[in-house]
Amino acid sequence: MGKRPLLRRVRRSLRWSHLVLAIFATLIAGTVMLALEMPAASTDRAAVSPTAP
Repeated sequence: MGKRPLLRRVRRSLRWSHLVLAIFATLIAGTVMLALEMPAASTDRAAVSPTAP
């Protein structure tokens, strides 16, 4: 009977780990999207900076 609570704890920990992995995946995806968008923004700024006084 003492092993069942351990299984429940493991299942709960697995659920939390899945949630944490999902959160990390979203954060990584966001950082990647920002990294891909940053070069375009930098090029736009470089193109606009010469025209600016």
